[in-house]
Amino acid sequence: MFGKAKAKPAAAAGKTVVKADVKLGSAIFGEEELEVRELHIKGIRIPNPGEGNIIAGQKFHFLLKLGDSESAPVIKVEAHALAASEKEVIGKFADMGDDEKRLIALHMKALRQSGAIA
Repeated sequence: MFGKAKAKPAAAAGKTVVKADVKLGSAIFGEEELEVRELHIKGIRIPNPGEGNIIAGQKFHFLLKLGDSESAPVIKVEAHALAASEKEVIGKFADMGDDEKRLIALHMKALRQSGAIA
């Protein structure tokens, strides 16, 4: 009836649905390589490196490897932590150039076309 929101499937709600065996990429902090949980042109969701080293509002730098092959492109990234807990960080990319944004967009487009994500 009126006033009740219908539950939308994740794809219709604007969320990227990733199959369990698909790897979006990895965030590399020194020797530590963490799997990317969500990836967008504007931001990223990753596990918090170490024992919760990143706090909300902090600027952090890392290398973003798109994909899991040896020849996958690697981008140097700077981000601001919008939200952070001991287990994960949601970051918004800062000062990212058009080439880096284009690489991320092409990577996501290729995953969508292959059926790996919806």
